[in-house]
This record gives sequence, C-alpha cells and structure tokens, in this order.
Amino acid sequence: FSAMLCWLAYSFHSPDFYSFSLQGWELLLIPLGIYAGGISAVAIHNASHGSFPAPWLNRLCGHIAGMHQLWGYFGWKFIHMLHHQ
Repeated sequence: FSAMLCWLAYSFHSPDFYSFSLQGWELLLIPLGIYAGGISAVAIHNASHGSFPAPWLNRLCGHIAGMHQLWGYFGWKFIHMLHHQ
C-alpha cells in the first residue's frame, strides 16, 4: 500500500521536480537536524515508558517521533522493552 502511495505522489510531478542540488546555506541546517533528532529520540523513549500524562498522548508522540526516527513507534518500543529485560 505504501509503495502505491509513493508512486501516486511521484506521478504528480515531472522528474525534474525531484532533482537535488545542495545550496551552501543549507549546511547551516545540520545543527538543527541534529537537535531535532535528539528531541525525537527523547520523545520516543519517554512515550515507550508511558511518561506523557495520557495513553493517547504517549501513542501520538511515539508515532510522530517514530516517523522522524524512521523506525516506527511499536517496533522501537518492543526492542526497548526487551532491552530493559
């Protein structure tokens, strides 16, 4: 299903839309990316321990952080809880 969604999103633009050229100023975004990665790692860790005040908030924050970490919430939570065993 996700492959179909990717193909559908890809078909809306010409191939030139997906070309990549790095601009020098974009290198300044690297520290911001490292910081955001740290914040999402803390969020997925805390969500897996149930640290947010409501169960639905743990799941929401866990899924958002899991997408950012490119891992997914439930997979990370499972491995992390095994780590604590």
